[in-house]
Amino acid sequence: MNITVIKGSPKVLLPGTSSSFSSIGSSLEKFPYNISLLAIDRVLIPAGVISGGSPPPAPVNLTQIISQSGNFSSFITSLRATGVDKVLQSHDAEPGLTIFAPTNAAFDRLGSAALRRLSSVQLVALLEFHALPSFYPTEELATANGPQPTLASGASAESFTITLSRNKAGTIIINAGGNKVAIAGTLYSNNPVAIFQINDVLMPEDIFGKAPESPPLPAPPPTLTPATPPSAATPAGLPRSFARAPSPAPLLAKPPSSSQSPVPNTSLTTSPATTPPSPLAPSDAFAPSEGPSALSPDSLASSSHVAASFSPLFLLFTVSVLLFYTM
Repeated sequence: MNITVIKGSPKVLLPGTSSSFSSIGSSLEKFPYNISLLAIDRVLIPAGVISGGSPPPAPVNLTQIISQSGNFSSFITSLRATGVDKVLQSHDAEPGLTIFAPTNAAFDRLGSAALRRLSSVQLVALLEFHALPSFYPTEELATANGPQPTLASGASAESFTITLSRNKAGTIIINAGGNKVAIAGTLYSNNPVAIFQINDVLMPEDIFGKAPESPPLPAPPPTLTPATPPSAATPAGLPRSFARAPSPAPLLAKPPSSSQSPVPNTSLTTSPATTPPSPLAPSDAFAPSEGPSALSPDSLASSSHVAASFSPLFLLFTVSVLLFYTM
């Protein structure tokens, strides 16, 4: 038997019987750990029990199963308007059929204007693109390797194909070429038909073009290199922004080294402790403080005359002083 959940309610369907479901009610009893007793709203009659034979299995009404799941009216209306529902119904036998049913919200996101721009041939191809001509239960979807042809592929296995994969979270992803859509849940799975819910309309590359690639990440901002230690000269090739500013000149000049001759500073008086004064000549002691310079040519003659006239008197005065103190 097939047990599925439709509109949040679990239902049971026996293979080979009518397409009507028996709803599962409340749990009557549970015996740990392997027995459970459930209530149902109608008797389950296996095929051939009453009639005495084994009639062929009744065809599965695909649109009825999808419509009973709710929230798929846009998809059902499009299938019936284009006649694709009959195409799907003709594939309900071996090798089976796998349908990806978009929700109403998926068609709303695509927009009615996008559907109106499609030709009738493109609209049929879009709807057939949502079905695989083989039965794939959930556990086998992610194991399908390579591009998978859809009903829209026809005789060409290179157009209108999809690729199935499973991401790290375990969700099955459909790569339609124009977009990537995750499978949101299972509506029905019983050989030879499986129906899965998707929340976006599959956009084949043959109609909508290839999906744009993600833009590259912006380059990180450049990292500034710290300035090098100060040196006598800026190295060649160093950017101007990293050149060191010249050091300020010292307030006081460094004393000259021993290998260089000091430059005399005429503004400072030489200390008596370092350079003893030259003894004054007798003529310099009595040189007048005013008048012509002693070095001027006009004063040479007068200076010599004064020194000559006072020399005997100076000697006499000196001798008299010495005699006075010795007596």
